[in-house]
Amino acid sequence: MDADIAGLCMTSRPVQLAVISIAGYGLALLTNLLLSNMLGTELFGDYQVAFALLSLLASLSLSGTDMVASRYLPTMRKTVNLEGIRAYCAWNRSRIRFGFSIILAVYAVFLAIALATHLADYKRFEEYHLAFHSIWIAPIAALSLLTDRYLVASGYPRTGSILGSLALHLVLLFCVAAAVYGLRLSVSSSSVMIGILVVSFVFLGLLHAVIFRTVEPEIYGAWWTPARGASPEHHRAWSRTSNRMLIMRVNSLMLWHLDLFIVEIASPNEAATSLYAAVLLVVRIMQLIPTTISFMIRPLCGAAADDRSQCPKLQKAINESNAVVLGICSLLLVGMLIGGHFILNAFGPGFSEATTALAMVAAGAFIEALTRQSLVILQTMGHEQVATRISTVSLVIVLGGGFIATYLFSYNGMAAVTGLVLAGKGLISYAFARRRLPEIRPLSVI
Repeated sequence: MDADIAGLCMTSRPVQLAVISIAGYGLALLTNLLLSNMLGTELFGDYQVAFALLSLLASLSLSGTDMVASRYLPTMRKTVNLEGIRAYCAWNRSRIRFGFSIILAVYAVFLAIALATHLADYKRFEEYHLAFHSIWIAPIAALSLLTDRYLVASGYPRTGSILGSLALHLVLLFCVAAAVYGLRLSVSSSSVMIGILVVSFVFLGLLHAVIFRTVEPEIYGAWWTPARGASPEHHRAWSRTSNRMLIMRVNSLMLWHLDLFIVEIASPNEAATSLYAAVLLVVRIMQLIPTTISFMIRPLCGAAADDRSQCPKLQKAINESNAVVLGICSLLLVGMLIGGHFILNAFGPGFSEATTALAMVAAGAFIEALTRQSLVILQTMGHEQVATRISTVSLVIVLGGGFIATYLFSYNGMAAVTGLVLAGKGLISYAFARRRLPEIRPLSVI
């Protein structure tokens, strides 16, 4: 297959990416509905906290290189700069080796402590939170995430989206069903859940490697080929951008996961984590759609950052993407506001109590989804510092206000803070994008 970056502006592309995103979300929701009805409000929250921590650590271990790829690879690929690609891949390998080493070293320390407490009969090893047992899986999951980003940067947004959304959740769903209905295992056991995650991500990693080698043999080969080091200027530029992207990526993930961690820690209601996790799962579709569609935008932003004559092509893609996001997310918001009680009931007994929290988070997520391309434009067109500051301030507000609101009003308080921060972050990103890049209209649909 030959990537066609110029063809990314076709109207069918954002629609196809949205369909992939919705299908992947449907599989993820089906998996979590299956688990929530098995685990109940007592244990479902523990699984969600563990999966959220796994996602966060996987991104953290990549040191921002997954997002940097969209900034530099499109230009190198367009100019057939194979030596530059090899040098970039060599730099990328060194960055993730460092990230993986840190994650595994931290887990080794925790593991030693856990084994010591187990041998001393202070606390049994299997009694530790599922999140602890999932730490070491992060590097395995990270490789799949990096491959997704390389495919997107190489001009294969649909392939990257299918692997990162559809394939991931399809494999997870199959492994859960096989464990429960085939092997008759109980998912309430930490070892069973860890086994499911390990098998899923190992298989997914192998699938990513095969497909990446098939569609992009040159970049795949460059990844494994020793290369002369890039110039110090290139190293500094890549590392500087990588550090900023890492902060933005962590901030973004923390905005979607920190609230769940806060509810787990601060809420006096034992079922609050499970209830709030169900709310986040329902609303997640509003995050996934603009995120998946932005895969089409990112390579064009990278090209426009180096050549402003590409801005009209980028604007056309933004218009088409925004139209799709607006249409789909408007329907989703109405459905969540009207049918929230029935949607949450599907998770099992007691979950419908979180209807009010669902409405608050959904309203904020809707505004954030409509303005998402503003943040993407800032990130990929040379204004990473601005995007980083916006994300950092948002994170500080969630951290500061979240604990107080959760302690006073349980998960409903956290839902109010999350909704307000998501809306504010999106609107502020739009204002800065218009000011810093006046030739781009981030909210335009025509």
